[in-house]
Amino acid sequence: MTREYGSFGEARRLFDIGNHDDGDNDIVFLDEGVHHFDLQNGARLTVYASPFTLEADWGFQYRRGEDHEFAIGDEVDVVITHGPPKDVLDLTASR
Repeated sequence: MTREYGSFGEARRLFDIGNHDDGDNDIVFLDEGVHHFDLQNGARLTVYASPFTLEADWGFQYRRGEDHEFAIGDEVDVVITHGPPKDVLDLTASR
């Protein structure tokens, strides 16, 4: 586990704001949409992020029956959402 992911302190250091060599590597809040990140190796990472989820007495909700468009294009490398895609590990006790 430690060999694969590092120690707890190493992982935590990634998330402690201000604990970086320079100010360009701080945590980035992703609003809903597509975001591009230029990596040190010259590659470009394309991420789609969305906090929205079906209503369940939480924040960032949309109502069942209302369609929320998750505009995930073919160019997206990584998708980050609050909940799983419909019908993929989304069963609950009431469903």
